[in-house]
Amino acid sequence: KVQFSAFTPEMKSLLQQIGRRTILMAGTETHVCVYQTTRDLLEEGFTVHLVKDAVCSRFAENHENGLALMHDLGAVVTNTETVLFDLLIDSSSPEFRSLSALIK
Repeated sequence: KVQFSAFTPEMKSLLQQIGRRTILMAGTETHVCVYQTTRDLLEEGFTVHLVKDAVCSRFAENHENGLALMHDLGAVVTNTETVLFDLLIDSSSPEFRSLSALIK
């Protein structure tokens, strides 16, 4: 890709086709690519859950700045463990034990 935002016309079309309005965001360069993609998604009315331990920058200051910028724009800042257990809903699924072992 040559643009920093991953919210390209092709991605927009794909998201429209599958009907997704909530996005789990992970990626590199929190303060550039992740930020611009999140900003573009939010401007288009998507709900963005930014998984803060699944995004990174080369420098901690840039990482923290990017997180703050996206939070201020309206992204939900979360973490991997919260996302995983939210997707599982309860502990009765077979995946629960596998994930619990990985997280510990």
